[in-house]
Formats: sequence, structure tokens, C-alpha cells
Amino acid sequence: MHPTLQRWRDHSFTLSTLTYLVAQWQYRAGLRRHLSGATHRAWSVDAGVDYVERVFSDYLLFGRIAPEALQGKRVLEVGPGDNLGVALMFAAHGASKVVCLDRFVAERDAAKANQIYLQLKSRLQRRGHNVAVDETLPDVISVSAAAIESARDMFPPRSFDLIVSRAVLEHVYDVPAAWRAMDALLVPGGKQLHKIDFRNHSLYHTLHPLFFLRIPEWLWQMVAAPDPTLNRQRAGAYEALARRTASDYEIHVTHLALRDEELPHGAMMWPPDVTSVQRDVEQLEAYRRTLCEPFRSMSAPELLVAGIFLIATKSIQQSDRDSHEDVKTGAHG
Repeated sequence: MHPTLQRWRDHSFTLSTLTYLVAQWQYRAGLRRHLSGATHRAWSVDAGVDYVERVFSDYLLFGRIAPEALQGKRVLEVGPGDNLGVALMFAAHGASKVVCLDRFVAERDAAKANQIYLQLKSRLQRRGHNVAVDETLPDVISVSAAAIESARDMFPPRSFDLIVSRAVLEHVYDVPAAWRAMDALLVPGGKQLHKIDFRNHSLYHTLHPLFFLRIPEWLWQMVAAPDPTLNRQRAGAYEALARRTASDYEIHVTHLALRDEELPHGAMMWPPDVTSVQRDVEQLEAYRRTLCEPFRSMSAPELLVAGIFLIATKSIQQSDRDSHEDVKTGAHG
């Protein structure tokens, strides 16, 4: 598309909406591949390796996990996308099993993926890790076209010591069902580590960072489902789920809606003290009246926080009966 035409389209609500609706029709008709998780497609091998190491380091940093503590652990990675490098990192650091579960079959460049694995192997070996890497990725199991909401039907209860995801939970269709499934699969005392992105994911991004919260739910379901399936849940919904099942949890704020840069680790916790971002609050309040419900009535922190890193430890006392009751009654954000 000509750059001028693209600018007209991106700055028009009507043209942007029609573009998204056509893309959804193409996906449903089988004329277009799902692009969710195609993170490495446009990157170089070096950039891909750096990204994998950064993601893995974040899990250790936010989860306060020493590398040696991964020895013998069973790990579930939700939504690995087009590369299993993060799973390889867990296996290289002693995890006994790593399962990668993804609702969508991401478009993968097998040759590039193998180059990334081999370069990761080289870096790991220089640090003293003995890693056997080929296309089969020992100790890593990949399951595609499988939703996390139904994962408890695929694995026995308490199958994993650690469950991780990055920029995934904002895409699941049913967040409470996904949380219940992960909780059932986690051993008592096990951890969940999730980086969750509440930003617009380029939907109406040129109009305003929060413009996508102006779209009524009936239209949003047509525009944003199934691709990219942005569920528009905010931080409070995840806190409510963690409070229900975790003996301990903390939520780090990683992004604010009206800023581009990512916040440093530990710079802001949920819920934030909004007096520290007063200018953001003023800009938000000037825009609030344009939002649709329920967003218009949400608190300033709910609207301003556009990304979190959630760390939740499952209660050691939680029984199988508790998990069963969760399934029957549901958890509400």
C-alpha cells in the first residue's frame, strides 16, 4: 500500500475498522495465516537470540529464581510462538521437562529457528552448560492448536512446578478459565510468572493509545477476535485471580498507557501511586469521557497501567477440592 494511503487509513476510524474486518474475514476463510506469536519473523538471528535470553532473564529476575533452582523442575510455557528458544534455556539450566503450549500454529522459519538454537547452544556452552541441540530439542515438548483454557484436560493435576508466559494472557479468550486451568496444573508452592501487555497492539494506535477502549464490545468482538484476540482485561482482573488462589503474589508495573518506554524493574508496583504520574492522570481524565463502559468508570490506575509482570505462588494448603470448587464457581476479575 502506498504510504500516503496507509496514513489516511491509519488515521481514519472507519477505514481502519474496515481493514480489520476484512482481515478477520480472510482469516476465517482460510485465506490468511494467523500472525500471533510470529515474533522472530522479521528479526536477525542475533536479535532473536538476544530476545530469548532477555525473556529468560526476566523470568529469573522477577520470579527471584536462582538458575540452580531450576534443576529437575517441570515447566509449562504458554504461548511460545514461533521459536522454542526460551524452553531450551529452561532445559539447559536443568529443567527435567518443558512443555510449550500454544492455541495458534505460528508461522515458523525452521532454518532461522535452528540457527537461533545453535547460537544459544554456543553461548550456553561457553558458560559451562552442556547442551545437546538439534531440531528435536531434547526435553522440550511442543503442543500447538491447544488452548490454555482446556489444558487441564491434557495433563494430570499438579503436573508443573513453574508456569510462564510473555505477552500471552491478554490474548486468551477466557482469562478466568485459563487461570483455573493453570492453577490446577501447578503443584502447591509452585509459581506462575506472566508478563501481560494491556496496550492496543497497534489497533487504532495512530488515533490515541487508549482509542481501542472506545470501541463497544459488540464491535470489538468483530474487529479483534480471533486475531489478535485482545481481551481488554486490565490489571485488577488479574489481581483478583491471583488473590483467589495464591498464598503470595506481587505485581510489577511494566508500562503506562501514555508512555512508550518500559519501566525499569521495581520502579512501580500495582496498584500505583498515581500522584507520581500526575501529568498522565490529567491527560487521562481529559480523554476518559470518550471511552465506552466499563472502561469509562474504571479507576485511573486501571486505565493508566498498560503492562504488568505478575508473580503468583500457589498456596501449599490448597487442596484438590478447592481446585474443583474453582472450576464450578469460576473466578471473576
